[in-house]
Amino acid sequence: MLFPLAWMAITAIAAAMVSLIIQAPLEAACHYLLKPQLISFGWLARAALVAIAGLILAPKLGARGAAIAQLLGFALGLVVLSYLVAVSFRSAARTEG
Repeated sequence: MLFPLAWMAITAIAAAMVSLIIQAPLEAACHYLLKPQLISFGWLARAALVAIAGLILAPKLGARGAAIAQLLGFALGLVVLSYLVAVSFRSAARTEG
């Protein structure tokens, strides 16, 4: 019984690391746009999403629910940061051109 739980934890950690690798260019884009506050907002959104999903899923599913909450928080936080960077690039393109 321990093996499936350990495998799920390793999978969740690997997915979180992939999310951070994908996030690195977005953070560089935030610095390019001179808007590092977008990075902080993305991390706050991610933390809030992990907390909310954890409060919902962890009591029902235990450690598996916490792992799923972490994965959902990372994925949705990445979507939020991607959206913020895209909007910032669009507004920067309008002001320059």
